[in-house]
Amino acid sequence: MEEVRKYDSSPVRAASARVLAEDPDPAITKVLAEQAGDESWIVRAAALEALAKRGDPSALDTVEVYLTDEKDIVKYTAAAATVRLLAIKLARSSADLKDQQTTLQK
Repeated sequence: MEEVRKYDSSPVRAASARVLAEDPDPAITKVLAEQAGDESWIVRAAALEALAKRGDPSALDTVEVYLTDEKDIVKYTAAAATVRLLAIKLARSSADLKDQQTTLQK
């Protein structure tokens, strides 16, 4: 068992998720969504945190899946990510509605 832990790459995979959060490429959201399904809870939590940090509400469906994860830290991270992404989605919807109202008034 010690051999397995010795070569555990989950900290590296988690670090990669944190770095990818800063990448502006929209395709990275899909990569992080895939990382959220990792067998390691450390990677799942890091990927969910990265998805929240990116602020792309299209990731909500993925994030919400992990609200029932077996690890509490993953569930809590998913909950925080859900709140953040919903707030962003709501703010964008409100801004779009305001823009439409302004256009109609002209």
